Amino acid sequence: MLGIDIVEINRIASLHHKEKFIQRILSAKEQVEYRQLSSEQRKNQWLAGRFAAKEAIIKAMDQQLFMRDIELVKQNNKLFFIVDNNKVVLSIAHEKHYAIASALVV
Repeated sequence: MLGIDIVEINRIASLHHKEKFIQRILSAKEQVEYRQLSSEQRKNQWLAGRFAAKEAIIKAMDQQLFMRDIELVKQNNKLFFIVDNNKVVLSIAHEKHYAIASALVV
């Protein structure tokens, strides 16, 4: 299965309750990684990319998943997620105003 999602970065940047959003979609480990990013612009890009990736995973999987429970793993510069013996390979891209992600269950 394949899942794809696109997010407007400014939509993420302008969230009024960004802290609640962060806690709702990021795992504890991802929250630490997010907070270590150097600039607000990079944080918004990263957060939009993660949101798009998790939406793409949810679309690609045949089961109910909650964003906070999806922790993306980076190994050898590749992103993936593993659940119930399924490996989901991810790709995230940013271009000016948008972040896009695709997820492929292999």
